[in-house]
Amino acid sequence: MNEVLKLENLTKHYINNQEEIEVLNNINLSVYESETISIQGISGVGKTTLLNLIGGFDSPTSGKIFIENQDITEMDETELSYLRNRKIGYIFQSFYLLEELNILENIILPALKLGTPKPEAIDRAYEIAEFIGIEKRLKHYPSEISGGEKQRAAIARAIINNPKIICADEPTGNLDSKHKRIISELLFSIVEKNKQTLILVTHEEDLAKKCNSRYLIENCSLIKN
Repeated sequence: MNEVLKLENLTKHYINNQEEIEVLNNINLSVYESETISIQGISGVGKTTLLNLIGGFDSPTSGKIFIENQDITEMDETELSYLRNRKIGYIFQSFYLLEELNILENIILPALKLGTPKPEAIDRAYEIAEFIGIEKRLKHYPSEISGGEKQRAAIARAIINNPKIICADEPTGNLDSKHKRIISELLFSIVEKNKQTLILVTHEEDLAKKCNSRYLIENCSLIKN
């Protein structure tokens, strides 16, 4: 199996009111192609911080992050933006759909940023939308669809460029029990179909159990659960 993600001695500190706060300390992790892993822990323990580091949205205090053997901690913002857009799909708990764009326009944004011709991006978006069941909502705006449909749109946006890694931050956190089940089944069927690696931050025990490997963040350390 190919290693798609490697964390080496990853440490993250924040400065708050001139006080240094340690969030993550000496994290080491290897994740392989098609592997699904969950990361759990109490609120504020550093789960989202770790996911943001992996996704290139934040920089570590020290340590290395390798995506397919490329050290993203050495990249400038242009290089990082390209890699993030090409190889990492990020699903946020709060959807982060742009309200002024319809669902189709939201979904194709990452593809357009990557330089994909618009007709090709639209064709891909329709294909994904049909697979995940929102093909009838593509002309609607975020304010006109349900929470479950918004999360489907967010998933479609995350996978439009067929990334190697899907980072999902509490993807069912804002949904009712019915839609939690639907979205979790959909997410795992997508990564299995596309042979993608899933890194999942969740409080949901049932969701975590679906993963190949489970980890816990405790006392700034990443522990195999």
